[in-house]
Amino acid sequence: ELGRACRYETSLTYRESELVILLTGAKTKSHTEFDIHVGEALKAGLTMDIISAIPRDDDFSISTVKDNLVPLLANEREIAIATFSAELLDSYSVADETYERSKAALDGKDSTLVEITSIAGYYTYVAYTLNTFRIPSNKKE
Repeated sequence: ELGRACRYETSLTYRESELVILLTGAKTKSHTEFDIHVGEALKAGLTMDIISAIPRDDDFSISTVKDNLVPLLANEREIAIATFSAELLDSYSVADETYERSKAALDGKDSTLVEITSIAGYYTYVAYTLNTFRIPSNKKE
């Protein structure tokens, strides 16, 4: 039920949720999680250019997200979601400035930041499970 709530019962669009999930899979080095969600992200409207710009594994950092991904995003809302998520995932928290800037871009709603944090947290748990138990990706090479 938690997974369903985090994925389908937030104020984020499907596209925005998939962006958070892909960032989480990338940071947690969960190739399986990332690969599963590429198809979902494409259905949600993210392009392969955007997906490919997400830094993965040891290349993941807030600066690489800002340099590679942010310029490709559609609007200030997506930029806020991506930068908030990347900073949270990379540093396990966010600076006050990031919090306030993201909140302003998200219609001043703390609740949206709670939702983003919940999605990242839930999918970190999923990634840890996939990684620990070596659940393979079904990605065709």
